[in-house]
Amino acid sequence: MSCGHCGSSLAPAAGSDTEELRREQEHCGDWRVVDARWEAEEEPVRCGDNVLMKARVRGDGSRNDAPVEFVVKHCHGQRSVAHGNSHTERHRAQIIWPSKKPCARMGQPEVFFTAEAGGDHCDSEQLSFHNYADFGRETFRVGGPQPGDVQIEFRNGEFIITVTAYLISRAENRPEADPSVPWAQSAADINRRIPIGDPISNDVLTEHANRIEAIYANKLLLHRRNCQRGEDCDCDPSFRCCKFPLVVKVRLLNHTAVSGINTVEVWNNSYHVANFWPDYDRDSTYDWFNGWHTGDPCPAHQRGFHDDCQACLENQTRTGGRNPCSHHQWGLADEDCADCREIRHGVQSLALAHEVGHYMGFYDEYPESQSGRVHPQAGTSPNFWQTNAPGHLMGLGADGGNVGDQLTAYYFEAFQAEFSQRMGEEFDFIPDSRGSQSET
Repeated sequence: MSCGHCGSSLAPAAGSDTEELRREQEHCGDWRVVDARWEAEEEPVRCGDNVLMKARVRGDGSRNDAPVEFVVKHCHGQRSVAHGNSHTERHRAQIIWPSKKPCARMGQPEVFFTAEAGGDHCDSEQLSFHNYADFGRETFRVGGPQPGDVQIEFRNGEFIITVTAYLISRAENRPEADPSVPWAQSAADINRRIPIGDPISNDVLTEHANRIEAIYANKLLLHRRNCQRGEDCDCDPSFRCCKFPLVVKVRLLNHTAVSGINTVEVWNNSYHVANFWPDYDRDSTYDWFNGWHTGDPCPAHQRGFHDDCQACLENQTRTGGRNPCSHHQWGLADEDCADCREIRHGVQSLALAHEVGHYMGFYDEYPESQSGRVHPQAGTSPNFWQTNAPGHLMGLGADGGNVGDQLTAYYFEAFQAEFSQRMGEEFDFIPDSRGSQSET
């Protein structure tokens, strides 16, 4: 029998079965990669799923243990994406590749592979990746200590949670509450007595919203649980393949933007309404303050004696040394210093981001000795709400004051479950390497 490749005679191979004998008789000793193909459970494949690259090789010595190289290439530009080596068994070779989307293009094939053996090669068909469909903004009811509504959507590869809060501008500073009167009654009385002021300017609302959003930005990603690269996955989130950034957007509006808000019982509604007081005090879900927060001064002004400060001068007279007054010692701000102002704004933004966390259903993580709305079973698991979590956004700062800036995955557990259901598979939150957060 002659070879179908070059026309020369070909002797039967001893010991081969009928099928292999027939195939070997079709080819001479020249090496040839006769087939290269993908094998996947589904196509388009989901980034991170294992797929097989298979090849068939003919020629002398190709029956067993002949080297075959597989090179995955990007369809656009032919650059190498991955490679691996295998050996033939009965003229066949294969290798497993944890698939990886190579670029941000959508809706078209992105990779193919070349099987190379004995100086010959063969290209596979092109492979496409799964495109996760967007879903429009929808209302999502959160539970927790502050039940209410937020909006969720999946757009351009980002999972977006939008929190809308309505602020009631108050014309006067918030008076002290009567400790002998129940809080709800005292707050209602204050809200009733203090007049509503002029609408809050769009510049103020936008600045607060932007600063709160920055606290949440680039902290967490949703990652496919079945991605075979696991924790070592280095896919670029912008490729919209197996990782999707979590984005928290904040809309701050004057309370007049929606009808039906009860300005007396602002805490008893699903709109997320808060008073906006002109002075400074500790923020809560019902009372926000526009006045600057306390905070350490910038390095240039730490423990700085001020010759133009009467309190510093009196302190010098009293102590016999150039010791700053408590105002300048602890940085209740050199108001002419942009760095000092930025620090104080940062403290305020963390506090308001903490309150927005309550609007998303988050519990407090304060020490047990402090008041707060902690989860009834807090502290039962390291991956669950805590009673004392220094550095966490819903706890206190690492120094025991203000609040921290770290987000943890269980904060968003309800959102994770909703996203997984809509995507048809499980996703987990992982740290976003683009942010500075060190734990989840």
